[in-house]
Amino acid sequence: MKKPVLTLLSLFFLFTANGMAREHRYTYQFEPVATPLSFVLGKRVIISSKGVTVSLEQVHKPDFAGKFEIFQAEPDIYFFYFKITIRNRSGQPLEVNPIFFSALDDRREFRKPLNYDQLYRMLGKIYQESEFKAILEKELLDFCSPIRNGDEKDAILIFRNFKEKGNECIIKLDAMSVGGKPLAFRFAYKLKRTEIR
Repeated sequence: MKKPVLTLLSLFFLFTANGMAREHRYTYQFEPVATPLSFVLGKRVIISSKGVTVSLEQVHKPDFAGKFEIFQAEPDIYFFYFKITIRNRSGQPLEVNPIFFSALDDRREFRKPLNYDQLYRMLGKIYQESEFKAILEKELLDFCSPIRNGDEKDAILIFRNFKEKGNECIIKLDAMSVGGKPLAFRFAYKLKRTEIR
């Protein structure tokens, strides 16, 4: 079976499994909204709490996306991407579990970032493990060892695109913890939608 056919089958499997078999014919630009707790620098939003600083920035595509056909839809009608940087200056190890991260728009449409296992299964249908395993481990934010005091982590969050025509969005980063104490961050955005014909 040829790779393009496998790619289409993989897309169908991914979107059907997640209740979104129809193609989305628009993209979203996330425009940051400053809050009393956040600082906006261009497209990047920065929030600090209890010695932990988190920044989010929407990116058109992560650098590794060019290696895999699944991410080649132009423009991005299937996914949206964020670069996340987490810096720990709390004096204690920081636990991060992105399974509790989410994006929620004003129409109550809910998205979670794709995790390592989902992308591993998806890419494994088309590529040899040696072609993607090290890239996912390096680039994707997944449940990881604690971020030690003084360290920082840069990674990518990949979300499935929204189906509905939302106007606002909150990205919630829940279930972090420092020294066993919970820590959560909220990033607010206006959504600028572009129709794709």
